[in-house]
Amino acid sequence: MLSIEPTELTTYSNSNIFGHSFTLKLSINNIKNTHLIWLEKTDNTYTKEISIDKWESMLAINRESPIFKPWVELRKKLDEGIKLIELTASPSIFLIPNNKRTLDYFIAIKSNYETEDEWHVWMASQTLETDPEGKIKSQKFRHLAKFHGQGHLNVPQ
Repeated sequence: MLSIEPTELTTYSNSNIFGHSFTLKLSINNIKNTHLIWLEKTDNTYTKEISIDKWESMLAINRESPIFKPWVELRKKLDEGIKLIELTASPSIFLIPNNKRTLDYFIAIKSNYETEDEWHVWMASQTLETDPEGKIKSQKFRHLAKFHGQGHLNVPQ
């Protein structure tokens, strides 16, 4: 049994940044045969490891991120049976004049990675923008799709 469910979505801001925080709850039946795919694509890069307008594997780029800690810890144990884990991300941008970013997500879990038996996907998009004074102009988060299937999973390139 696999599933991926968005469980929380909140907006936040402080004197320097603003954005969203979201949590995904993953249900996994056999961690040793399950793989996480966490891809992001942005139009305004926030680190040198990430290219503009290209899908990037965030787990490959930053496995040590607090976002992935529950996944990494569970993978170390390789326990059998159904496991529930929550992954929380808080993407944001700086409150500076005319700052803007769209960040797209393609997040999937796959069982039996080599045979690609079962998969679940969640897709979303975040758009953040400030005005010429550096105040929040737009703060949007959209769930684009949630679907599952069996067989081959087309992963964005």
